[in-house]
Amino acid sequence: MLTAFDDPTMRRQGTVTTLEEARRWVTAMTARHDDRHVFAVDVCGVAVGAVGITAIDATNRTGWFWYWMGRAHRGLGLTSRASSTLAN
Repeated sequence: MLTAFDDPTMRRQGTVTTLEEARRWVTAMTARHDDRHVFAVDVCGVAVGAVGITAIDATNRTGWFWYWMGRAHRGLGLTSRASSTLAN
């Protein structure tokens, strides 16, 4: 998490500069909510990215889809695969 967020392109995803901030981000994203589904993109036990649908409106069957991928794992098709899996 710290490596991924130490990238200017990640600023829109939040501020994570300490281990405690990383823990809080993971806790907030993975806490059980009816209006949120967030999943880590895991490579060998390390979260290298995330995909999620938040602000889910069950009545209208809509939600806000988002993703991020750490710089070292971009361009490998992981985001596309994770996005397709979440959509299905």
